[in-house]
Amino acid sequence: MLGGFLGSESRQRLRALESEAVLLRAESASLRQEIDTLKAQADSFNQHFQSLWRVLSDEGDIVRSIHELREALAAQREELRTLRAELAEARAEVERGQDAAQQAVQRLEAELERMQRAANVWQRELMLLAGRLRAASQLAPARPAAAEPPAQELPLAVHALAAIHEADEQAAARAQRLLEHLRGCARVVALGAGFGDFLRAASGTLAVQAVEPDPALAQYCREQGFAVANADPVQFLRTLGDESVDGVVSSHLPEQLSDAALFDLLRESHRVVREGGHLVLELYQPASLAALREMLSLGGLPKRLLHPDRTRALLLAAGFHAVEIDLGAPRPGEPEAATYVSSARRTRRSLLAAPGASQPAPQGG
Repeated sequence: MLGGFLGSESRQRLRALESEAVLLRAESASLRQEIDTLKAQADSFNQHFQSLWRVLSDEGDIVRSIHELREALAAQREELRTLRAELAEARAEVERGQDAAQQAVQRLEAELERMQRAANVWQRELMLLAGRLRAASQLAPARPAAAEPPAQELPLAVHALAAIHEADEQAAARAQRLLEHLRGCARVVALGAGFGDFLRAASGTLAVQAVEPDPALAQYCREQGFAVANADPVQFLRTLGDESVDGVVSSHLPEQLSDAALFDLLRESHRVVREGGHLVLELYQPASLAALREMLSLGGLPKRLLHPDRTRALLLAAGFHAVEIDLGAPRPGEPEAATYVSSARRTRRSLLAAPGASQPAPQGG
């Protein structure tokens, strides 16, 4: 019975040992896995170590590259500072140059203004002298008709005044202003050719029939190549057919006429201008000191000065309508323009009388 009992205990121990052996084998397998994992980590560490070693072995080259980059950056910064200094100097030089140029321009403008004032003084003196010469030539006794040659030499006053007109930019500008009021016209009658300012401006753009009552001025215009008739303007208009022209233009001629002659001129202009055509008059501003100075420089005052309101009333009475008054722009240094332009269109019927009815000429200046 004892042997049987011992045998049972031995078997239990044997089974316990076998269980421990199984556990040991499992632990051994787990240890092997851990060992394999450690070996893999060791290999990875070895690879990282070798890479780090290679990097560390190139440390000298990296350091040298860093130093070179730092030196290049420092050189660029120094170059940038130099360029900034040069730019600041250039800007200062430009500002000095601009100041010098501005001062030079101001000096030139002041000198030009002084010369312009001097030129204006000399021009007024020359115009005054020419006006006196013209007045003296008109007061001189006339030669007998038989002794006069067919083509007389123009008086010195005409040449002097003509030279002034050719050099006067304002005269050309006034002629251009008259042309602007004649837009849409092709055939125009110019009453009072003067020195040909309007004829020169209209050359090549309008077909102009011109008349000048002053024989010397008419001859001067013909010598300039313009076809100008020497005749009374009202009589000249009476030779034209009804509604035969697109427009009539005149500069300062109405101011030289009497009341009756002026109204005859306006009525005849209304007759010869087509329906919708224009009558354009350039006249002196009655209250303008510049106009007074200009009239005196030409040798005297006209017979009348027409206020814009009176001009408008005269044009309406003659049958025109849509009267426009262009007061113009003053000259530099002048408070008011010397002249104004009155433009009116022709109607089929007079506003104040039936066609063919006799209209009384307005009285007064």
